[in-house]
Amino acid sequence: KPVTPFGKATKLHMEGLFSPGDQVVVEFPGNEPVAVCWERYRDNYRRPLVFVHKDGADAQELLIREGYSPYFVKYGRAPFAEHDRA
Repeated sequence: KPVTPFGKATKLHMEGLFSPGDQVVVEFPGNEPVAVCWERYRDNYRRPLVFVHKDGADAQELLIREGYSPYFVKYGRAPFAEHDRA
């Protein structure tokens, strides 16, 4: 897909949320061993599909709440109840 102005704005926003050396928690959407999750949970471009938390906040949820990302229920609900407050 081509790079869009909206994509660039989202990237800049995320860069403002994270700094080199920040402590984050990375959570896979499955309960399998990490090695299995690392291979199984990837998008079409082989990027890992994970939940990223910083200071107790879910980065994806923050992007959705601030209007930088949609939440597509049509693709299914979040696999863990704490990530899906529908």
